[in-house]
Amino acid sequence: MGIFNFLKNKGTEAAAAAGQKAIRLENGDLVEAVVFGFVMMAHADGDLEDSELENLQKQLEGNDIFEGFPQAELGKMIDKACGYFKMGAIMGNKKCSDELKDVKNNPKHADEVMTAVLTIAFADGEFEEAERKCAEKIAGILNVRLKDYVE
Repeated sequence: MGIFNFLKNKGTEAAAAAGQKAIRLENGDLVEAVVFGFVMMAHADGDLEDSELENLQKQLEGNDIFEGFPQAELGKMIDKACGYFKMGAIMGNKKCSDELKDVKNNPKHADEVMTAVLTIAFADGEFEEAERKCAEKIAGILNVRLKDYVE
């Protein structure tokens, strides 16, 4: 491998890394709001159910807002949000609500978060009362109407 190919490869790697950083900066608040919203909804009824975890995994793999985010970084966000709930529901709800507020002034992001969060709520096929109350709280934070998403 000549010096030209070596430098070319290094330049390509640097460009890819810069692209990932740009994506993370551009969508950082959205990704954090979705992740913290997921965790908040998953804890709404006091249980983090297998169906909710499976749906969360599907969203992380398939929702394009997570494209460009390293899985390890997403895992740390989830662990952090879940850690707040280990301290107690009041702490968990407060910290997750704070992250949701970061996107409330961007209607497109607020819609994306609300849609993703409701997908978690319906993961087990039911929309329980505790999940409805949590969804109403999240909708209020995001300045959206829950009735625009569910009846």
